[in-house]
Amino acid sequence: MGTRATYDRRVPPLFLDAFRVGNPLHELVTLAQELDDKAVDLQLRAYEDKRRGARATLYVGTSKAVDIEYRPAGQFRFKGQRGKTFEGKLDPKLWRPEWETTWYSNDDLCSQWASVSKYVRDVITNIDDRHLREGVWQTLVSRGRDDLAVSVIDREVMLANASAEFAQARAPIQAAVDALKGDERSRPWLRNVNEHRAKLDALAVDARGRVLLIEVKRITETGEAGRTPAQIALYHELFTLWANRNRQEAVRILQGMLDQRNQLGIGRAGIVRVATPLQLVPVIAFGGATRPKSLDVVNDRGLSL
Repeated sequence: MGTRATYDRRVPPLFLDAFRVGNPLHELVTLAQELDDKAVDLQLRAYEDKRRGARATLYVGTSKAVDIEYRPAGQFRFKGQRGKTFEGKLDPKLWRPEWETTWYSNDDLCSQWASVSKYVRDVITNIDDRHLREGVWQTLVSRGRDDLAVSVIDREVMLANASAEFAQARAPIQAAVDALKGDERSRPWLRNVNEHRAKLDALAVDARGRVLLIEVKRITETGEAGRTPAQIALYHELFTLWANRNRQEAVRILQGMLDQRNQLGIGRAGIVRVATPLQLVPVIAFGGATRPKSLDVVNDRGLSL
């Protein structure tokens, strides 16, 4: 039997403990709690190969402020922001290159943290609005709004070892796109389904316990309306194939990811349970001011697909 898709981002207990009150990494939790209106969000994820450990990412919208890498020996290191949109904006004296190559014990982490904190706050201060997707990420990660009550449990989501499932999921969706093309002159905006595996923007749980598979777009990105519905259908089929092998285990994994966020206080208040039976819901989240022309184009293309 060939390799089958896997997905489990629950982090080791010792790594989770590093973010609890009294430990230096708890400041990242505080930033996510206090600055969610600026789309600051902390995500935890284990590597599929558990021997590699885990990492945490502090996001500001779609951009990363810092990665914290952890290995099972109880050591940590940092990766900073390299985005071109930050060139010339960040104070170069705040980042220390040795942070990326040196593994720090918990005691050493404490001695480094004040300097790391200054760097992280500099990144947050200098974020470009384009990384906020015109407000949609503020709404998704908010813990104080009721109009879209979700708890984002993973970002840049990708199943591991999913080549076989990807080919199986893609074929019928691509066939549907091909059938829709017809006279390409009337639908020049149609795009083929991804030929290579890509990352889903976010995985979230809503107030009803449903698991939302979310792609985030600006309302003005009308060109993406020719690709995104098929793209989100592909992600939905991939996760369905993964979950259907053992739906109880799938719920247990997703519930564990939600529980870890709630233990740290970075989940959405009131969202505490993944529903059974498991419900996977594809979502396209548009951000930005509604423009009638853009909205008409997105609706026309999206509904066609």
